[in-house]
Amino acid sequence: MFLKVPYKIKLYHEMLTNKTEHNGIRQYFMQIISKKIKFLFKTYKKMMSKALKTLDTSGLLLRDAL
Repeated sequence: MFLKVPYKIKLYHEMLTNKTEHNGIRQYFMQIISKKIKFLFKTYKKMMSKALKTLDTSGLLLRDAL
């Protein structure tokens, strides 16, 4: 068993780091999504720390994915 980065977090990260998008569109997405991203990353960090404590092999895979 190993853990992957959730698809939604990847998607939001791509949307925010996409430099080709118009600046106004990026700001608009950031306003909408920023709260959701913070929540997802908080919960994901908790999951990740638990995984690192319990499962060493999955923790290594998870860190490589990030």
